[in-house]
Amino acid sequence: MSTPFDPQQPQQPQQPSGQVDPLTGEPIPGTGQPEFQQSQFYPGAPGFTAQPDPVIPEPRKRRTGLFIGAVVATVAVLGGGVTLVALNNSEPVKVAQPADVARDLVAAVAKNDLVGILDRLHPGEAKLFRDAMEKQAAEYKRLGVYKPEADPVKLPENFVKAEGVEFDGPGQQINDRLTVHSFAKGRITVNPEAGNTSSVYTEKFQKLMDSLGGGNAAVTETTTIDLERVAREIGHKPTLATVKVGGTWYASFFYSIADNGLKAAKKSWPQQSIPARGADSPEQAVRELITAAVDLNVTRVIELLPAEEMAVLHDMGQVLVTELSADEPPSARLLELETKTTDVPGGKKISPTKVVVQVEGQKYTVERQGDCVLIPVQNQQRKVCVDQLLAGMEAAAAQRGIELSEAAFSVLDRLAMAVLNIGVVTVEQGGKHFLSPATTVSELGLSFLRELQPADIDELIKLGR
Repeated sequence: MSTPFDPQQPQQPQQPSGQVDPLTGEPIPGTGQPEFQQSQFYPGAPGFTAQPDPVIPEPRKRRTGLFIGAVVATVAVLGGGVTLVALNNSEPVKVAQPADVARDLVAAVAKNDLVGILDRLHPGEAKLFRDAMEKQAAEYKRLGVYKPEADPVKLPENFVKAEGVEFDGPGQQINDRLTVHSFAKGRITVNPEAGNTSSVYTEKFQKLMDSLGGGNAAVTETTTIDLERVAREIGHKPTLATVKVGGTWYASFFYSIADNGLKAAKKSWPQQSIPARGADSPEQAVRELITAAVDLNVTRVIELLPAEEMAVLHDMGQVLVTELSADEPPSARLLELETKTTDVPGGKKISPTKVVVQVEGQKYTVERQGDCVLIPVQNQQRKVCVDQLLAGMEAAAAQRGIELSEAAFSVLDRLAMAVLNIGVVTVEQGGKHFLSPATTVSELGLSFLRELQPADIDELIKLGR
């Protein structure tokens, strides 16, 4: 029975026609004019890539099915290019019953209340979103992307519209701390055009987007999710998961994704969880996790993930162990790992400086040497250096009549160095060290932003013209 709910850089000589080897800057015989994408020059821009690939494919169209699971909670990250940041420190809303938190979340969605949405999310997930969003917003304001007074957490009226959303009964109890709720029917529409990005983005950044052909800085495609249609497409009703933390029920983005994934695979939640078991040092945690991954030891990989941040993987881990474990011994193994450790907010960043693996008896080495990296190419070691990459970019730009100034070279050089310095982030909990996937992803984006200065935006605008 359905429960109704009514929500609401100097110029170089012109190169011969043809594509350019990005490592050497030399033209490749027999190739046509390259497609040089200016938008790859800074992270966060449409089509950005850390590699100087002259051709960037168009993104595939999104499908409704991609929104299954957490179909309501995903609104927290469906800002369409507007980074959401919860600037207040409001306390989570305590809800007694799982069905209540599910309905309250839909109500917060209908009211375009991002703070309310985050308050009803699993505390660990909400903290991840808030921490990442606050750091990113601070960098955007420093760079002059956001206006100082911008409040990205405030969604405009009618940004999200929920109509006739109903849950199919009170929910299915999986265990004493997990209940899933099936959507019976309803429609959720996200309309980015309802927003006025001029209230968030600076005029300078808007000019950059216009010069790159991006137009409005926000996504303008309206997305409508018809829950009954989604159910027909995927073969089951999409669900929203609620979890009990410290005696209080919350909606969960990660658990919702997991539950819908399990249903699609026709699997059930396992009865036992895989406990978190960290390493004695940040470096050891990374070494053990890489070793476990190469050895296809799924259990150990999950053990090395933080208990609260990745609780969902610990709870569904036994299914992953069954599905991903190999019947035959792995043909690869880690022989050597050298790393560099640096402090980052909330943890330690471990960057590999040398990795040696053996695959089917053949050794492969990747090694950082100053501003260069040695990589295996066709059974030989090839040195790829930042200056080679920049020379390739300069030659490709010259073919399009684009002059790279010294200032532009400086920006590109710093971004290239950021690529060389990427790593994974570990966190300490209870005296043990774990690899944090969420912090790693967040820190990756922030590492590029930190290399930029406000004046760099002007250089990017010039490159875009």
